[in-house]
Amino acid sequence: KQPNEAPDDKHYQEPIPVPENFKRSKYFKNCKQCTKNKTRKQTQLQCKECTVPLCAGKCFESWHKE
Repeated sequence: KQPNEAPDDKHYQEPIPVPENFKRSKYFKNCKQCTKNKTRKQTQLQCKECTVPLCAGKCFESWHKE
């Protein structure tokens, strides 16, 4: 197997860091692309470079195409 390498453009997903003294193991925020499309969906992922919370897949791709 080949080792996984980070994409060249530095835009890839990572979990949102959990704030200090937060009781749960995961932290959720509203997806910016879904909010822009007037729907409410929460995600635990964000773009490492932009630090914008985005859903995996279509939201992440369409946010970076614009």
